[in-house]
Amino acid sequence: MASIHVRAWRAAYRGMVPDEALDGLVVDRSAERWMWMVTADADESHVFLAVDGSRTGAFCSVCPVRLPERDAHPQRPTGELVTIYADPAWAGTGAGSAVHDAGLEHLASRGFGHVVLWVLEANQPARSFYAHRGWSVDDVRDDFEIGGRRLTEVRYSQRLEPCDRVGASRWSTGGR
Repeated sequence: MASIHVRAWRAAYRGMVPDEALDGLVVDRSAERWMWMVTADADESHVFLAVDGSRTGAFCSVCPVRLPERDAHPQRPTGELVTIYADPAWAGTGAGSAVHDAGLEHLASRGFGHVVLWVLEANQPARSFYAHRGWSVDDVRDDFEIGGRRLTEVRYSQRLEPCDRVGASRWSTGGR
């Protein structure tokens, strides 16, 4: 997961995030973060992997919305797609779609009726990915800084309905 995270950031964010920040990403430090995510309380977070044989092509993590005062829907329990990364070598294989769908199905099956995610405003490929999967930008923005550069994230959301989204790809998905 950590090596996918580092490779995905370097491929996706080059030109948006300062090169020094991307080049400074270290798999070992990233691994510490993902170890925490995988071992966290399963009621709070869940990680899905898209696996083809012995290779992992993508992963995502979902949980109840992390900042309810900012992101929760006023009438529906709200989940969050916190992370989704695909190995750049597996772009276009369906691995990202497989984990996306597994994560949303997990949230829907646990009673969440709404879901949000945050994406860099400048990340047009990711924004297109989300738009093609039913997400809508809802005009909530947040600014932050990486490596001395001011960046803007936009929030996307969608209503969740229980359904069977998983199973239409060659990827097997599993979660913890």
